[in-house]
Amino acid sequence: MTVEYEQQYWAAKVVGRLTSLVGCAVLVIGIVAFLVSCKSKEPATPISFEAIQTKQNVVLDKPQFIKASDGIDLAYYTKFPKSKPVAALIFLHGGGAWSGAGYQYIAKGLSEKYHTAVYLSDIRGHGNSGGSRGDAPSIKQVWNDLTLMIETVRKDNPGIPLYLGGHSSGCGLILNYWVFWVCCA
Repeated sequence: MTVEYEQQYWAAKVVGRLTSLVGCAVLVIGIVAFLVSCKSKEPATPISFEAIQTKQNVVLDKPQFIKASDGIDLAYYTKFPKSKPVAALIFLHGGGAWSGAGYQYIAKGLSEKYHTAVYLSDIRGHGNSGGSRGDAPSIKQVWNDLTLMIETVRKDNPGIPLYLGGHSSGCGLILNYWVFWVCCA
């Protein structure tokens, strides 16, 4: 390894880590801003595993589908508040999971307590979305899929803020989408 190559390697690692830290900070600030902007009429209650285990089962409605640019059907599930939504959220699951792997509780809570239209999206190759299981033809195609989902949600919910959220690799996908697809495109 040449000295020049080694310097470039370490510089790229540092920039990558700083980008991740800034992305995480922006995500945390965004979540806090979202929760502050969506005022609940109910007082906050602490969450415990015991309370979650004793709650009623929350079942997702049947999936809806949008057609990706390569013809694959992409599944998503909606949870709307009883009143007019004040915000919309697209939420991406973690790796190896799907929208019904517990995320329906988040959707129900945000919908009922914070008047948010929640869209749980099955990433291609997961859940009820088409495609090779757990795989995608390219990151560009996955970003195109997310862009299509954003366009769909914006069309359904004009005039209200739209947020992106995710768990684990779903959050990583959103951060990469924002840094490499939206900001640098």
